[in-house]
Amino acid sequence: MTAALEEDPELGAVLLVLRYISQVRDEPLEEVIEAARRIGPKAEEAAMTLYDRLIAEGEAKGKAEGKAEGKAEGKAELVLRMLALRFGSVPPELAARVRTASVDELDGMAERILTAASAGDVVG
Repeated sequence: MTAALEEDPELGAVLLVLRYISQVRDEPLEEVIEAARRIGPKAEEAAMTLYDRLIAEGEAKGKAEGKAEGKAEGKAELVLRMLALRFGSVPPELAARVRTASVDELDGMAERILTAASAGDVVG
């Protein structure tokens, strides 16, 4: 497809317009593909390439977000276990705060566990 775009600047322009329509105007990709189909086979091919590329980008973004969420959840559970081992049972409001903390906040909590006088001092 890249070679076809280099050989046909009009096709590249169509792809650029289709990308703009699908992302900036937030048009459903099915409608963008249908519009491209009316333009011609090359435009339809460009729209399908765009569709495949956007799907791949969406999947990669979803995978990265899922990985980050999993990392935060794992760290939160570790901080909660460490709090319980050091200070005994963790009050529900502190546990809720730990579960909603960012990864950076959880890292800070993990470090404070070593020197804090209470679970409240760790969570802040």
